[in-house]
Parts: sequence; structure tokens; C-alpha cells
Amino acid sequence: MKKILLLAAMAFFGFNAMNAQSTNDWFIQPQLGASYSEGAAGLGHLIAPAGQLSVGKYFSEGVGARLTIGGWYGNRPVGDGFYFGSTTLDGLFNISTLFAGVNPDRKFTTSLIAGIGFNRQFSTPESSFMGRLGLQGRVKLSDAFDFNVEALVNGVSDRWNTLDDHNFDRYYALLVGVTYRFGHTYDLSCPDCKPIKREHKALKELEKLNDQVNKLREEVANKKCCPAPVPVPVESRPGLKSYVFFKISNTIVAPDQIASIQAIADYMNKYPESKATITGYADKGTGNAKINASLAEGRAKVVADYLVNKYGIAASRLSVSSKGDTEQPFEKNEMNRVTVMIAE
Repeated sequence: MKKILLLAAMAFFGFNAMNAQSTNDWFIQPQLGASYSEGAAGLGHLIAPAGQLSVGKYFSEGVGARLTIGGWYGNRPVGDGFYFGSTTLDGLFNISTLFAGVNPDRKFTTSLIAGIGFNRQFSTPESSFMGRLGLQGRVKLSDAFDFNVEALVNGVSDRWNTLDDHNFDRYYALLVGVTYRFGHTYDLSCPDCKPIKREHKALKELEKLNDQVNKLREEVANKKCCPAPVPVPVESRPGLKSYVFFKISNTIVAPDQIASIQAIADYMNKYPESKATITGYADKGTGNAKINASLAEGRAKVVADYLVNKYGIAASRLSVSSKGDTEQPFEKNEMNRVTVMIAE
């Protein structure tokens, strides 16, 4: 038990030091499989059905926790079997993130499981505290669903299997199941459609900026049917500033942010001699300087790629740079996951 607790504490602090970026993902995880109780009998005789239901939360790409209720049936070397149940608090530590870094688009991840809890055997009956270690492999099916395979070793007190042999008892479990992350939608009538992440709380400032960009886009679109505008001297033309906001730990342009890029593209197409500066930022409240520098650079590059590849803006007209988390354009931490575009 001491080793399990020590390992869990070391893993928890190690992952938090490496990655403090919150994803705020609550989940529910039903699983079914088989358990094997140690004892002096054949392997087949000691295998029995097992299952568990977990509810938990991923605090970051590296760390999560869950409350698990499990059990079912156990066989013993001699005599009839018995029903049992358990409740554990498990820590989930993403090994893939530890060795390969943060990647929200990773399809397969492996996690270490370490937990403590309470076990009840209903035949004798016997109760005991328990500890567990295990591994879980997850295959990402969508933003909402994962498929998982889990292997566990559970340590309980003597007489759990109704035998008093003066040794701690152990039983093993192999389980398969699915994980559903709350806050996402999945359209069963369109299985190939990409699930949409629902934002729990919209930032008023972000909505205001998007409204301004959409209004500008509508004004530009309405002027396309009109006669060509009278040329305006370069020195009197107003510049245009636009913002593209990103989700935490992400360099993917969300659909509702594309209008901000198009506004700059429309401006640059209207004024062929204009140029634009594109600067990427990351919020200082999460991650570390190295991760944030990479995120900011990636955000600036992906916006520049949109302008060049989707809207036909020459790369020579763009100046691309990043500030990482060394500068924070906005007072609110969440708004600094942004790329700022200025066309003049």
C-alpha cells in the first residue's frame, strides 16, 4: 500500500510539473470483463465475470482521476464462489504524454492507474481496504468517445477469498469498455460528422470581437455588387486589426474564427499593395515557456497558411512572428491564446 501511494504521488506531481494546461473534461466509463483470483487451483476454475462503472475528470492532458464502483463474482480454490463489490479512487497518469509530449489529436494513449479504496466480500462476509495498480490503453474514436482496454491487479486483505492462509490476497481483472466525455455532441444520424465541443462559458469580449468581424465581413460582401470604389491614397487608408482565438493547448483554427482571417484576406485583396503582420501568443497562466513558445509559433503559422493557401495571399506580403507567453495582449488569461493580424 505504501508503494502504491508513493508511486501515485510521484506520478501526480511529475505530470503537473510537466503540463498544467486544463482540459476540464468530465467523463463516464462503463467496463466489462473477467477477473482471476489467486489460489491453488486451475486457471479456468478461478476465472469469473467482472465489471465496473467509473465517473471522473481529466484535469489536464497528463492527469485525471475517477471514482469507481466495481466487482461481481469471485471463485475460490475450494467450494462455491462469492459475490463482491469495491469502491476505489483512482489516479490516471498519461504515460504517452510523459514520453511523447502533449498532442490532443493522438489516436492511442496509455495511462498508468493507481488507486486505493474499500472492498466487500458478501459470502463470509469480509471487508478490507484495497490498493490497485494497472494500465489502460485508450483508442480515440471521436472527441466524445474512447474505446479502452484495462488490466488491473488488486490487493486486498487475507480471507477475501474465504481462505485464511496468512497472506494478502490478490485478484486480477481484464476489462474493456468505452469512455464518454461530457460537453461534446455526437450525431448518430451522421457518424462521419466531426463531433462539436460545446463551450461551457463564452467570453463576452470574444463574442464582441467576432460580432465586429462578422459585421465587417457582411459590409465587404455587400460592396462586391457595386461599382469599383474610387482609389484612396495609400497614406489615408485605414489599417485593419483582427484576432483569431484558440482553445487551450491547440493550434487548430475553429470554424467560428475563420471569418476573422477572411476579413484580413478581403482587405489585402482590396488593397494589393498592403502587407500584414501575424503574431502568435500563448497564455502565461498555463503550460511553461517552452510549450507556450511552440504553441504561439504554431498559431501564427497556421493563420498564415490559411491566408496563403485558402485565400491566395502571397507569402511575401506576410510577416510572421510569435511572442510565446512573454507578452499578454489581454488582461484575461484565456484570451491570450490568440493570433493577432494587422493589415496596413
